[in-house]
Amino acid sequence: MKKFTFCILVFLAVILSFSNAYSAAGTATFDGSTKKSTGEVVLTYTFTASADNASYPATAISGAALEAIAYTPYLLAMETVPSGTAAPTNLFDVTVTNASSIDLLGGTGMNRSNTAGQRVIPAVMTGIYGGSLVYGTTTINISGNLVNSAVITLRLIFVK
Repeated sequence: MKKFTFCILVFLAVILSFSNAYSAAGTATFDGSTKKSTGEVVLTYTFTASADNASYPATAISGAALEAIAYTPYLLAMETVPSGTAAPTNLFDVTVTNASSIDLLGGTGMNRSNTAGQRVIPAVMTGIYGGSLVYGTTTINISGNLVNSAVITLRLIFVK
């Protein structure tokens, strides 16, 4: 019985050590949605990088955010607004990917400024910009940051 108890304790210790290793990602908070009189729906998120390794969590659009865009299936634009006091690394990157790992922004979310707010429109083909159809699992990814606890406000604008 002592061996069994010891094995259980070792197993739990190993599991807990793995969970701590992966808990270093930062946070993403869905701040809400706004429906404009023109029919646009704006989803607003606040991302805070990890205090340990400056990473941001990959964040699926789900729950209330997914419900808000149910009838506005086209991603028209993305805005990034870096914090004035806890800015990320300059030229950080944002992708909004679908279940097939296709970037719905078509690469326009690369090289964001760490001092100025910016808006981009998805590139649907080379040299052609417009709304990108969103369906299935959609995930927001932020990379290229080296600043611990850096804060970014991100807005996704959807239309019919």
